[in-house]
Amino acid sequence: MGTGESGLTIPLTVMGHAFQTIAQTLPFYHAAQMANAAIAGDYGRIWPHMWIVLIYMAIFAAAALLTFTMRARNR
Repeated sequence: MGTGESGLTIPLTVMGHAFQTIAQTLPFYHAAQMANAAIAGDYGRIWPHMWIVLIYMAIFAAAALLTFTMRARNR
């Protein structure tokens, strides 16, 4: 599989530039790239995508914790 495609649905290269840019900033794209690298046995390619997924995870976990804390205080 070439770069620039997730390989799970359809290649991003057949989409418009704006959609490619949006898709490549979301965590699903990076999770798909990690899966492709793992299947190919190229484990060195997993880590750059893993960091992006972990950053998304940290942001959403912090937002959930903040929301839970604020709602608990207001009760």
